[in-house]
Amino acid sequence: MKNRLGNWIRDEVIGGTTIAHRLVVAALFYMFVMGIMYLHLIVFPKPVQVGSVLPYTIYAPLEFSYTDTTLLGQIQGDMQGSAMYPEVRENVLAKYDNFVVELWELYSIVHPESMVAGEAGASPQENVGESLPVEGADTTETQPNIDLQISSLARKYEITDPKVVELLLSQERETLNGNLVFARELLDTRMKEEITPTKLRTLTQGVVSSMIGTSPQEVYNYFLRANFLPYEREPLSTEDREMAMKTIHKGSVIVAEGQVVTQDIKDQLETIKSHLVEQRLRTLAGIGLFLLIGLLIWHAYLSRQNMQIYADTSVLIQIAGLFVIFLLIGLVIGRLPFNYFYYGVTFAASALAAVIVMAFDNHLSVYLGVVMAALLSMGLNFEGNLLLYTLCGSILPSVVLSADCKRQTQVAFAFLLGILNVLLALLVIAITVETQQWQIYPIAFLSGVLAAFFAFGLLPLVELFNSQVTPTKLFELANQENELLKRLKHEAPGTWMHSQMVAELTEEACKAIGADDLLAKVGALYHDIGKTKRSGFFAENITDLTKNPHEGLPAETSARIIKDHVTDGLALAEDARLPGRLLPFIREHHGTYLIRYFYDKAQRAHEQDPDKFPEPDERKFRYEGPVPQSREAGVLMLADVTEAVVRARGTHEIEAVTEIINSVISQKIEEKQLVDSGLTLGDIERIREVFVALMSAQRHQRVSYPEYERNKVSFH
Repeated sequence: MKNRLGNWIRDEVIGGTTIAHRLVVAALFYMFVMGIMYLHLIVFPKPVQVGSVLPYTIYAPLEFSYTDTTLLGQIQGDMQGSAMYPEVRENVLAKYDNFVVELWELYSIVHPESMVAGEAGASPQENVGESLPVEGADTTETQPNIDLQISSLARKYEITDPKVVELLLSQERETLNGNLVFARELLDTRMKEEITPTKLRTLTQGVVSSMIGTSPQEVYNYFLRANFLPYEREPLSTEDREMAMKTIHKGSVIVAEGQVVTQDIKDQLETIKSHLVEQRLRTLAGIGLFLLIGLLIWHAYLSRQNMQIYADTSVLIQIAGLFVIFLLIGLVIGRLPFNYFYYGVTFAASALAAVIVMAFDNHLSVYLGVVMAALLSMGLNFEGNLLLYTLCGSILPSVVLSADCKRQTQVAFAFLLGILNVLLALLVIAITVETQQWQIYPIAFLSGVLAAFFAFGLLPLVELFNSQVTPTKLFELANQENELLKRLKHEAPGTWMHSQMVAELTEEACKAIGADDLLAKVGALYHDIGKTKRSGFFAENITDLTKNPHEGLPAETSARIIKDHVTDGLALAEDARLPGRLLPFIREHHGTYLIRYFYDKAQRAHEQDPDKFPEPDERKFRYEGPVPQSREAGVLMLADVTEAVVRARGTHEIEAVTEIINSVISQKIEEKQLVDSGLTLGDIERIREVFVALMSAQRHQRVSYPEYERNKVSFH
């Protein structure tokens, strides 16, 4: 037992096999999702703002007391604003007037030929012009250091640059007087406005000497002061605080789903903040357990129902990446600071489910969509009704969409999803305390429509990196302008025509038995691309039978050339990066069939001259196989042989065509070529009926017209 366990660990886990890769992908996916939810719930929880609407109910986890700040403000008499101080204005004007008086005194010193005019004792507020210096007045006062007085005046009145005073003193007497009068008027006007500290910084920012030089009256900016200041609260007493205390009992509703958050509610939530963190930690643990269960369900489904996805690690990585991206989108939408925007969270679940349906698997989209809806609901604390709202949006894509749905269906789905969201929103509002808010309905409708169109727009990008074969990719591969098909048409025209007819037979037969007809059709178009390498050695491309290239070749060589079209086709397909699901059609369409013509030729040569020609080895004349491993590949094998034999026989009679088809099918069954294909006897009977109908229509005889009549008939 220990040896087997050790071998499994060595081969599967350490050896880097697909199982190990799947385990690594699952572990990384789990860590990424849990990391995102940890950041969302614990590190950066969504803040609760006054005026916001919560999509969930919060109950008191314990009995607690809190301070009602609204009531406390009423008790304190809080003005809840700022106060205007008129006395600030008076002080500013008085200070400016004093500056003007001292400036004129200094002016009389700088200009000794001037005398200061004005009546003694006159107030400078009444008229700045009364302090005008009078030209020709006599003054005996001198000042040896004018620069010192200028600097002292500037410093006294908080003028940052003394050059401002110098520029004012350099003006003509009348000009200076006019500027000072106008500056006082501007200062008086400004100080009547509300000037906050912030506004003051804006007004005085950038006051420089050059400004005074161009607009001297702007000197008033140096005297502006804030006059609109915050109201200073008085200290609170213990009695005041006790009056504002309230008690909430355990289990009481703090805020109900859909209720607007008030300041009182926010005060309560702030008080129990630590307990809310504990609740979020428990929520995170629940999310971890739920996600683990979801991973186990996905594993069980994929390992039993869709091994194609389960065995492809790159596809698992793509699906995990899409899930993480849409989870982030959903959480971001849920955290947006807009009321009722949580009705748009369904965008993420619906878009993810739509992408998975069209690019990967229908049932998988249900599992992923449900888990996404549940994770978002738990992460955003949705109530049961909002969980139902999100779940329905994640399930609808699997009901309406499919991998090959038409454009009309996609557009119809987009609007259907929007309408469904609106109806579900109405249901949610009807069973909660939420009031009717008109903005809910456009949010719900647009989240559905935009989710659908976002998924449709994202699909080409997903397909670009997706190794899975989607209908869109198959339609592109079926385009006759595809490089490999163009090469087949020009280098092996007979094979190209054969492939077109086989594709038609395969497609219709697969439709009849419920197989993947589009995949089978495209596989049939490419099944013989290997014949382009030596196209002239295959019967459908030999136009002159008198020049058969196999005539001079040993039978073993001819058989090897014929067999090599399979390996050559696989090489071409890999070089062209064809999807992996098309390769079995190339590899399996001949199964382990014995190339009878050349085997019999080698057998006859041996019988005629045993010494020269050894007994042929049957293995050298058989295709390597394997036999068809899917119903689609089994249908292709039957269609390939049927078309080739009917064309080779050249018969037009329905009875003969039917006999050939029956013979081909019976031979393949007897040779056990269909044993692993999954085709039932009922399937084979329906395939036979389709082949008979199509081949009879293709091989029907035309009416033979007499020469005279044919010459008279004109075809358009």
